[in-house]
Amino acid sequence: MQDGCQDRSLGGVVNFYKIEWVRFDSGERLPLLVRRETGLPIEAPTYWITASERPLNKAAATLEKQLRHLMWLYLWADTKGQTPEDFIRSPAFLTLEQLNDLSRFCRLPLSEAIAAVYKEQHTSDDVAPLHRRRFKLTRGPGARADIANRLATICAFLDYTSFSCASRMKLDSDEQAIYGKCREAILKILREQCSAILPNRNREMAREGLAQEERELLLAVIKPGNAQNPWDPRVQKRNELIVRLLYELGMRRGEVLCLRARDVRLTSQGGLLTIVRRPLDPEDPRQPKPQVKTLGRELAIGAVLRDAVVGYLEERRKLVGSRRHPFLFVSSTDGRPLSLWSMTKIFRALRERVPSLPDNFTAHVLRHDWNDRFSEMSDRASPGRTETDAVKEERLRTYIQGWSNQSTASRYTQRWAREAANKRVLEMQNKREILIEPAYEHYNQSSTLVGEGGEN
Repeated sequence: MQDGCQDRSLGGVVNFYKIEWVRFDSGERLPLLVRRETGLPIEAPTYWITASERPLNKAAATLEKQLRHLMWLYLWADTKGQTPEDFIRSPAFLTLEQLNDLSRFCRLPLSEAIAAVYKEQHTSDDVAPLHRRRFKLTRGPGARADIANRLATICAFLDYTSFSCASRMKLDSDEQAIYGKCREAILKILREQCSAILPNRNREMAREGLAQEERELLLAVIKPGNAQNPWDPRVQKRNELIVRLLYELGMRRGEVLCLRARDVRLTSQGGLLTIVRRPLDPEDPRQPKPQVKTLGRELAIGAVLRDAVVGYLEERRKLVGSRRHPFLFVSSTDGRPLSLWSMTKIFRALRERVPSLPDNFTAHVLRHDWNDRFSEMSDRASPGRTETDAVKEERLRTYIQGWSNQSTASRYTQRWAREAANKRVLEMQNKREILIEPAYEHYNQSSTLVGEGGEN
C-alpha cells in the first residue's frame, strides 16, 4: 500500500503518517492510520473508523480515503506542537481562529502540508529549501471536490470524538454546557464551509456520458483487429468484453472485476449475469480490493454479449493461473485476478490512442452514458408519458444500477438533462414565434392604416 505522499515530491522528506491494513480470518480488510515513527495505530481514528464508520457497511476503500483525509488534521495539529485530541479535550474546543487556520491548511496539497510540519519542527540546512517554499492553495474543480470531502471527513471525526468527550463530563455541569456551546458553534461553521464548496463541485465536476459520435467511435475501436485498437492482441477480446459490460449494463468497474465465472449463466439466446456483494471475500488476494458498492442484482445479457463472453472464456482457459481462483477477468501473463490498476491502464490506453474520446474518459463515464441512453430510450418509447410512467421508469433504472435511493439518478443524467432541457426551450421559443407572428403582422397593418388616415 502506498503512503499518502511520494518521497520524490519532497526531495526525500516523507510523510509522518501512513495507512496500514489489517486482514481478519473472515477475509475482511480494515485500514488503520499509523504514525510512521512508532508504527502503531493512532487510537482516536482507529476507534472512530471501527465504532462509527465500519458499522455503516462502508467499503474498505472508502474507509481508507477517510483516514487519508484525516492526515491533514493530524499534520495541522503537528504544526501547532499538539495533537487533535488536545484540541478536542480543550474546554473551549477549537477557537474560530484555529478553525479558519485548519480550513486554510486543508486546501494545501499533501506535500505542502508535510513541508509545513517540517518548517515548524526542523531548522537544519537539509530542509531549509522547504522553509522558503510559498504555499500554493489547491485549485481546480477536482481539487475543490477533494477539499470538500476532506473537510467533511474531519467534521465527522470531530463531531463523533468530541461528543464522546462531552459525554464523559459531569451531566448538566457548567463545564459541559460551555463545551457543548463551543462545540456546536464550531461544527456548524465547519459544515457551512463544506456546503459552500459542494455546489461548485457539483456544477463543475458533474460527469457526463458520451456524444453519439463518440459512442460509435468507441464501439468500433474496441473490436479485436481494429486498426485503432490500442491493446495487445492477446487481451483484445478480454478488454472488449470489459468495455461492453460497462457500456451495455452500466456496471461499475469494481462490479466487473468482482465477477466470478459462475456469475454468468449462458443460454442459446443470451444469458443472465448476477452481481453479488461479497464484502468479506477471503478468496480475493488483490490489494486494493475491488468492491461491489451498490446492491446485488440479476441482469439479462443479449446475443452480442453472450458471444463476447464465449470468445473470452476460450482464451481464459489457456491460462493455468486462472484455474486457481473463481474470478472471471484475469491477467494475460499469469492468470491472476485482474487488478484495479489494470482496469485504469485499459482506459488510459484508449484515451491516448483515440484522442477524439473525452479527456476524462474512464470506466465510470460509461455508467453515466448508460443512464443517458436509458433516458433517451424512455423518451422515444413514450414521449407523452405520465408521472406514473416516470416513477416506473426510475424504479427500473434504480434496480438496474443497484441503487437503494432513486434520487441518485440525477447525478448520472447530466448530458441527457441538459440536452432535453435545451430541446424544450427551443420548442417553447418556436411555439411562441408561431403565436406572436400573426399578431405582430396585424399590429403592423393597423399602424399603417392609422398612418395613412392621418396623412389624409
